[in-house]
Amino acid sequence: MGSDEQKAATWTGLHKALGFMRTEIGKRIRMRFTPELSLHLDESLEYSVHIQELLLKIKQQEESAK
Repeated sequence: MGSDEQKAATWTGLHKALGFMRTEIGKRIRMRFTPELSLHLDESLEYSVHIQELLLKIKQQEESAK
């Protein structure tokens, strides 16, 4: 979560560190070739929070209508 600016900075930092992470994995795991690493942004937590807020709003509206 966090601001869009924080997300962008974090994403940039992680992408810059991919080479280092791949090198470290290669040092620690015995493999002929170290696999390429890729990052994917998981927005499911933000979506879940949004759904929870909508459900809470509906519940509050139903309770105030009684």
